[in-house]
Amino acid sequence: MDVIYWITSVKDDENADSRTLMEDLVGKRKMFALGHRTPGRTKWKSGDWVCFYAAGKGVVGYAMMTCSPFQLPQPLMRARNQYTWAVKLDNINLHFDKPVVPSPDLRAKLDLFKGKSVFGNWAWFVQATREVSKHDFDILTGQP
Repeated sequence: MDVIYWITSVKDDENADSRTLMEDLVGKRKMFALGHRTPGRTKWKSGDWVCFYAAGKGVVGYAMMTCSPFQLPQPLMRARNQYTWAVKLDNINLHFDKPVVPSPDLRAKLDLFKGKSVFGNWAWFVQATREVSKHDFDILTGQP
């Protein structure tokens, strides 16, 4: 099976900021929670890679999925009752102190921005979970 690369957003909630949520969920529990309507959820599988965009900060980490999403008996996060699915993760790299910021120069290098303005509204790129090319994933995660 082909490996698929993803970008997904992580944002602060009323109980914790995105860094605390990521350190607990991804760093310690080696899991990521998602909702029933998360775009692409039914395509996620073992061996796929996901990078994490923290709102207002940039891409703060990435990991490899070790399973397809499975339904949880109860949500993993307080106040996020809509996140009732999860994937297990491995090869986790979190780098909050050195986020990859999607500046106009960086966006100009991405396949997803071919034919689009890198200076206009680019929120569409990080507001929803989406598939990205390996080329884009490597740039977004700061890999050579």
